[in-house]
Amino acid sequence: MTPEEEVIDAARAIIDASNSGNIEGAGRQEIISAFGANGGLLVHPADDEGPGDNKDSNRPSAWHFSHWKHPEVHVEGDMAFMTGYLEGYFVVGGDRTNFSWRDTCIFAKRDGKWTRIHFHTSPLSPGSF
Repeated sequence: MTPEEEVIDAARAIIDASNSGNIEGAGRQEIISAFGANGGLLVHPADDEGPGDNKDSNRPSAWHFSHWKHPEVHVEGDMAFMTGYLEGYFVVGGDRTNFSWRDTCIFAKRDGKWTRIHFHTSPLSPGSF
């Protein structure tokens, strides 16, 4: 398996773990920083309930991530970044909203495994989140 394929597998494991609610299933994550879909810095993403940065009563109660469309992976030694369009939906007050986000993930290879250390998400269409 190429390093690029390993990174995509690590990214897919993050989606699968998030969808199942078993975050540990994604393997080791060491998020140093992250920007959510509303543009705000997620200082402590592990404390967050999803990839947004709005903790009010309109917070989505359910997230489902489908896949990355057109993922591009670039590996430089023990560092890699992946860009693509993240597809999925969230539920607020029983209403489902589909989304398409630009997504960038930074990975570092630690102890032989790719670990996500940063991500930045933004709506594909401004104002659509």
